[in-house]
Amino acid sequence: MNKLFFLLIFFPGFLFTFGCANSETEKTGQETAADPNIAAQDSLRDVVFEIHDAVMPKMGEINRLQRELRKWKDAHPDADPEVQEEILKTLDWLTRADDGMMEWMAGFSQPANLRDSLAHDAIMEYLTGEQKKVQAVYDDINGSIGAAKALLEKLNQEK
Repeated sequence: MNKLFFLLIFFPGFLFTFGCANSETEKTGQETAADPNIAAQDSLRDVVFEIHDAVMPKMGEINRLQRELRKWKDAHPDADPEVQEEILKTLDWLTRADDGMMEWMAGFSQPANLRDSLAHDAIMEYLTGEQKKVQAVYDDINGSIGAAKALLEKLNQEK
């Protein structure tokens, strides 16, 4: 009897609650497709994430290069001080590049989360700023990786 009572009371409420949620989701999706401001915001967000997505897979390479440079440094404690300094500077650059990506990702807000508090122009300005920031992260990651590879090649030739 308790199960029947539960089903008679709970199940219709469950259907009503989630049935309304689905129609609200569909309505929001239709509004998004029809609103040119939202489409422009989403398009610029996509540009930002194309940059991010192009460089994010290289985070593992940064870690690998850091390990290789530390290994070389540890294996050559009597290396020239200038070489040691170059290794430290390159390790620092790799670390800053890695930290830059993590900080950018932690600070990024999706346009949908800004729409209640910001006007369209402010969101577009925000996304343009984020595009510049993630481009700097992209450049920093690629630059540090290039420098680390060149340094490792030079160090390995000197053996």
